[in-house]
Amino acid sequence: MAGTGKRGKSRKQAVTGIKNYFGKYGFTTKRRNFVTSANIAYLEKNGESLLNSKKAELKDGFFVIDLENIGIDKLISKGKPTRKYKITCFTATKRAIEAVQESGGEVHFTNQEGLEE
Repeated sequence: MAGTGKRGKSRKQAVTGIKNYFGKYGFTTKRRNFVTSANIAYLEKNGESLLNSKKAELKDGFFVIDLENIGIDKLISKGKPTRKYKITCFTATKRAIEAVQESGGEVHFTNQEGLEE
């Protein structure tokens, strides 16, 4: 209650009676693009639980996963893959693609320009 000074509680009603006095108000961005991302370490850590919940499957020695079914848009390169992955995602970083391909896996995109720098 800034601005009440040394008046004690005698001005408290004047401040609390003002609508929108407390909290954040003002300018906000009109358009926000929220991108949910996951890294390779997340896939390594949660691989078994994804298999158990039928969000991923094993086919021909590959760990097949569609990240968009989980609600993830982007694949990031943190972590080192120990399995062969076939990952389908909206976009991925260049280093993430290289890391998956070095372990013998593949990355497929649901859009045309899936690679981001």
